[in-house]
Amino acid sequence: MDKKLIFSGKMNEEDFKKLFIYQTGFKLIFIVPIYIVIFSGLLYLLKLYTAFDLSILLILVISALSSIIFVFIYVLFLYNRLKNDFKKDLEKIKEQRYVVEDDRISILVEKRKTDLYFKDIKNIKNTKDFYIIYHKSTLVLAIPKRFIDKSIINQVNEKLNFK
Repeated sequence: MDKKLIFSGKMNEEDFKKLFIYQTGFKLIFIVPIYIVIFSGLLYLLKLYTAFDLSILLILVISALSSIIFVFIYVLFLYNRLKNDFKKDLEKIKEQRYVVEDDRISILVEKRKTDLYFKDIKNIKNTKDFYIIYHKSTLVLAIPKRFIDKSIINQVNEKLNFK
Protein backbone atom coordinates (compact mmCIF):
# COMPACT_ATOMS: atom_id res chain seq x y z
CA MET A 1 0.00 0.00 0.00
CA ASP A 2 1.35 3.40 -0.99
CA LYS A 3 1.39 6.31 1.37
CA LYS A 4 -1.64 8.55 1.66
CA LEU A 5 -1.43 12.01 0.15
CA ILE A 6 -3.03 14.53 2.49
CA PHE A 7 -3.75 18.17 1.78
CA SER A 8 -6.27 20.73 2.93
CA GLY A 9 -7.51 24.26 2.48
CA LYS A 10 -10.53 26.49 2.41
CA MET A 11 -12.36 27.63 -0.70
CA ASN A 12 -12.62 31.38 -1.24
CA GLU A 13 -14.50 33.76 -3.52
CA GLU A 14 -11.74 33.70 -6.13
CA ASP A 15 -12.19 29.92 -6.40
CA PHE A 16 -15.93 30.45 -6.82
CA LYS A 17 -15.40 32.97 -9.64
CA LYS A 18 -13.00 30.67 -11.49
CA LEU A 19 -15.36 27.71 -11.17
CA PHE A 20 -18.37 29.76 -12.27
CA ILE A 21 -16.54 30.94 -15.38
CA TYR A 22 -15.36 27.39 -16.08
CA GLN A 23 -18.86 25.95 -15.73
CA THR A 24 -20.84 28.64 -17.57
CA GLY A 25 -18.37 29.99 -20.12
CA PHE A 26 -18.37 26.95 -22.36
CA LYS A 27 -22.15 26.53 -22.17
CA LEU A 28 -22.74 30.11 -23.33
CA ILE A 29 -21.26 29.22 -26.71
CA PHE A 30 -24.23 26.90 -27.24
CA ILE A 31 -26.96 28.81 -25.40
CA VAL A 32 -26.73 32.15 -27.26
CA PRO A 33 -27.23 30.66 -30.77
CA ILE A 34 -30.22 28.66 -29.52
CA TYR A 35 -31.88 31.83 -28.25
CA ILE A 36 -31.05 33.64 -31.49
CA VAL A 37 -32.93 30.94 -33.41
CA ILE A 38 -35.88 31.07 -30.98
CA PHE A 39 -36.15 34.87 -31.07
CA SER A 40 -35.73 34.90 -34.87
CA GLY A 41 -38.54 32.38 -35.23
CA LEU A 42 -40.82 34.35 -32.94
CA LEU A 43 -40.12 37.63 -34.76
CA TYR A 44 -40.64 35.96 -38.14
CA LEU A 45 -43.99 34.58 -36.97
CA LEU A 46 -44.89 38.05 -35.72
CA LYS A 47 -43.98 39.44 -39.14
CA LEU A 48 -46.12 36.82 -40.92
CA TYR A 49 -49.25 37.27 -38.83
CA THR A 50 -49.14 41.01 -38.21
CA ALA A 51 -48.41 44.11 -40.19
CA PHE A 52 -44.77 44.26 -39.05
CA ASP A 53 -42.59 45.28 -41.95
CA LEU A 54 -39.26 43.82 -40.88
CA SER A 55 -36.52 42.53 -43.14
CA ILE A 56 -34.91 39.17 -42.40
CA LEU A 57 -31.61 40.94 -41.62
CA LEU A 58 -33.32 43.21 -39.10
CA ILE A 59 -35.02 40.19 -37.52
CA LEU A 60 -31.63 38.49 -37.13
CA VAL A 61 -29.98 41.60 -35.66
CA ILE A 62 -32.81 42.16 -33.16
CA SER A 63 -32.75 38.47 -32.26
CA ALA A 64 -29.00 38.43 -31.73
CA LEU A 65 -29.02 41.54 -29.55
CA SER A 66 -32.00 40.43 -27.48
CA SER A 67 -30.47 36.96 -27.03
CA ILE A 68 -27.19 38.36 -25.80
CA ILE A 69 -28.98 40.74 -23.40
CA PHE A 70 -31.30 37.98 -22.15
CA VAL A 71 -28.45 35.51 -21.54
CA PHE A 72 -26.29 38.21 -19.90
CA ILE A 73 -29.08 39.14 -17.46
CA TYR A 74 -29.83 35.46 -16.75
CA VAL A 75 -26.14 34.70 -16.04
CA LEU A 76 -25.86 37.79 -13.83
CA PHE A 77 -28.85 36.71 -11.71
CA LEU A 78 -27.54 33.15 -11.56
CA TYR A 79 -24.08 34.34 -10.51
CA ASN A 80 -25.47 36.53 -7.72
CA ARG A 81 -27.73 33.78 -6.38
CA LEU A 82 -24.98 31.15 -6.42
CA LYS A 83 -22.45 33.57 -4.91
CA ASN A 84 -24.81 34.29 -1.99
CA ASP A 85 -25.33 30.54 -1.45
CA PHE A 86 -21.58 30.00 -1.60
CA LYS A 87 -20.95 32.72 0.99
CA LYS A 88 -23.48 31.12 3.36
CA ASP A 89 -21.77 27.73 2.96
CA LEU A 90 -18.36 29.33 3.40
CA GLU A 91 -19.36 30.67 6.81
CA LYS A 92 -20.21 27.15 7.99
CA ILE A 93 -17.16 25.33 6.61
CA LYS A 94 -13.83 26.02 8.26
CA GLU A 95 -11.60 23.80 6.11
CA GLN A 96 -11.76 20.89 3.69
CA ARG A 97 -9.26 18.07 4.06
CA TYR A 98 -8.49 15.64 1.25
CA VAL A 99 -6.81 12.24 1.49
CA VAL A 100 -5.84 10.56 -1.79
CA GLU A 101 -5.26 6.84 -1.47
CA ASP A 102 -4.78 4.02 -3.98
CA ASP A 103 -8.49 3.39 -4.45
CA ARG A 104 -10.26 6.54 -3.28
CA ILE A 105 -10.33 10.21 -2.45
CA SER A 106 -11.62 10.94 1.03
CA ILE A 107 -13.05 14.36 1.79
CA LEU A 108 -13.29 15.50 5.39
CA VAL A 109 -15.37 18.56 6.13
CA GLU A 110 -16.01 19.35 9.78
CA LYS A 111 -16.84 15.90 11.23
CA ARG A 112 -18.18 14.37 8.02
CA LYS A 113 -16.17 12.06 5.80
CA THR A 114 -17.06 11.23 2.20
CA ASP A 115 -15.24 8.57 0.20
CA LEU A 116 -15.17 8.77 -3.58
CA TYR A 117 -13.87 5.48 -4.95
CA PHE A 118 -11.98 5.74 -8.22
CA LYS A 119 -14.14 2.94 -9.70
CA ASP A 120 -17.20 5.19 -9.23
CA ILE A 121 -15.64 8.26 -10.83
CA LYS A 122 -16.67 8.88 -14.45
CA ASN A 123 -14.07 11.48 -15.33
CA ILE A 124 -11.41 13.72 -13.83
CA LYS A 125 -10.44 16.93 -15.63
CA ASN A 126 -7.14 18.54 -14.87
CA THR A 127 -7.50 22.30 -15.40
CA LYS A 128 -5.03 25.05 -14.61
CA ASP A 129 -6.51 25.75 -11.16
CA PHE A 130 -8.62 22.71 -10.27
CA TYR A 131 -9.17 19.01 -10.46
CA ILE A 132 -12.78 18.65 -11.58
CA ILE A 133 -14.08 15.23 -10.53
CA TYR A 134 -17.28 13.84 -12.09
CA HIS A 135 -18.74 11.12 -9.89
CA LYS A 136 -21.05 8.47 -11.35
CA SER A 137 -23.96 10.13 -9.61
CA THR A 138 -24.72 13.78 -10.26
CA LEU A 139 -21.91 14.94 -7.99
CA VAL A 140 -19.23 17.22 -9.42
CA LEU A 141 -16.37 18.06 -7.11
CA ALA A 142 -13.70 20.71 -7.64
CA ILE A 143 -10.45 20.53 -5.72
CA PRO A 144 -8.34 23.69 -5.94
CA LYS A 145 -4.73 22.91 -6.82
CA ARG A 146 -3.58 25.67 -4.49
CA PHE A 147 -4.45 23.32 -1.60
CA ILE A 148 -1.76 20.88 -2.72
CA ASP A 149 1.83 21.38 -1.64
CA LYS A 150 4.26 21.62 -4.57
CA SER A 151 6.25 18.67 -3.20
CA ILE A 152 3.35 16.21 -3.68
CA ILE A 153 1.58 17.63 -6.77
CA ASN A 154 3.26 15.08 -9.07
CA GLN A 155 2.22 12.21 -6.81
CA VAL A 156 -1.37 13.48 -6.77
CA ASN A 157 -1.29 13.70 -10.61
CA GLU A 158 -0.08 10.10 -10.81
CA LYS A 159 -2.77 8.83 -8.45
CA LEU A 160 -5.40 10.66 -10.46
CA ASN A 161 -3.90 9.19 -13.66
CA PHE A 162 -2.37 12.36 -15.11
CA LYS A 163 1.11 11.34 -16.21
